[in-house]
Amino acid sequence: MVSIKNITYGIGSGYIQKAVQIVTTIIIIPLLISDTALGLSGYGELMTALAIVAFFSMILDGVRLSVARKVGQQQNSNNHGLGVSIAVMLVALSVPVSVFALIADTIFEFTGLDWKRDSVLMLLLLLFLFFEQLNYVVEQYYHSKGLTWKVNVITTLEVLVRFAIISFAIIYYMFDAEMYLYIFVGSYIIKSVYFFANLYGLDAFNKNSMSFKWDEVTEILNYSWPLSLKGVATFFVYRFGVIVCNKVIGSEASAIYSIIFTTIKNYLTQLFVAVLRPMVVPIMAAKNISKISNENKESITSTLRVYEYIVVGAILFVSFSSEIWLGAWLGGEFLNYSMLFSISIMIVSLEVVSGIKALLLVSQGYGRQLSFYSLLFASFVLLMLTYIMITGSFSTLENIIYLTLSYIVIYNGVALMRLFRRYMLGIDKDNYLVRMFVYVTSGVSFYMAYEYSVYMGIVIGMLVYVVLVMTLFKGVYQDLIRVFKVFMLPHKT
Repeated sequence: MVSIKNITYGIGSGYIQKAVQIVTTIIIIPLLISDTALGLSGYGELMTALAIVAFFSMILDGVRLSVARKVGQQQNSNNHGLGVSIAVMLVALSVPVSVFALIADTIFEFTGLDWKRDSVLMLLLLLFLFFEQLNYVVEQYYHSKGLTWKVNVITTLEVLVRFAIISFAIIYYMFDAEMYLYIFVGSYIIKSVYFFANLYGLDAFNKNSMSFKWDEVTEILNYSWPLSLKGVATFFVYRFGVIVCNKVIGSEASAIYSIIFTTIKNYLTQLFVAVLRPMVVPIMAAKNISKISNENKESITSTLRVYEYIVVGAILFVSFSSEIWLGAWLGGEFLNYSMLFSISIMIVSLEVVSGIKALLLVSQGYGRQLSFYSLLFASFVLLMLTYIMITGSFSTLENIIYLTLSYIVIYNGVALMRLFRRYMLGIDKDNYLVRMFVYVTSGVSFYMAYEYSVYMGIVIGMLVYVVLVMTLFKGVYQDLIRVFKVFMLPHKT
């Protein structure tokens, strides 16, 4: 059983890790793009190569989630599921690694990279992909045992050491992309060696844990492929929109679209979901949420509701204040798009708050149902985007953005919420109409007051949101008290 104390340590150390990653990234990018290092062009090539690896890694997202669920299910037995999980990842890795190795030159040519026939760079990229996935599998054991803080501490040290070595190399050596990849891959290998050595000390590789049947491998892979398809479909919904904007409108439109759906959406996800994501599936997979006691179920649902109130409120504040930070961040010319940014960020909050519920559904074995609705709605949006690109009809930036946002509203705001209430809580009715009313009313209140002053709009919009939450959602005070007791009183969960 994982204690609330360890979960709290995991969350706290996770935010420290993210803060360190952000700060070191902000510092290292100017060094990398300097003439003494990669230069802007060389940095662009490196990021393109890493983006290719990220695409292959994204294809394996379903396998990662399925493996995390398997390890979590075995957390209270002598068989920790590590043997079958490592076997599954090796089998799954064989496909993208083989494909990448065979058509690397074609991929490099297609993406405009001048890395053809460079076997060293290709090998480094393959090693990066391999050890990234292998480390993920091993980390699941730590998460399932409530040792997420240990993973975060080691990763933070890895980031700091890698930052120091790269900075030193840029200053004192002839730095290039190959050296960068050597350092990056080296840090992954060292972390992998540490994790494996530490697991031997924890007796994680006992005879029971490493023995498995191939039926277990196929079972995990069968559960993973719909989740991988879901990840690919979602990826294309957001990325294809950039291409459509650039094709039918122009590069400025594609830049605006990209800032909303890659930069800002990713920042919000990193802030509110990424820290919790590693823990949810391996910790909750060992429990049957639909059959736990009413008291524990109320604790979980109260925690999720309070989480949603806080996250939505924070994102609405970011949305309402977009005119203030947008100009300071990107320049005064972007203020013409402030209302479009505001509306988009407000709706993106639906994806952010539903992220934890999606992971809980995966942990309980409802990944196929989740993937079905995601693929269904993503296919519709992709067809409409294709129609716009081919015919040029409805080809305005607003239409393309609102079409993409419709995916978030229908899938994250309606379908996913209904799935969660049905399978996790045993309730068929949903309150999504009330939720949408709160969003719309808060937004309209902000817009009406915004006509007088942006600051008045922020105050009025946030006050309306708080009042509506307190009056329309039952038991808000009880939820707050219950969550306070859960996280303040020492007990197991």
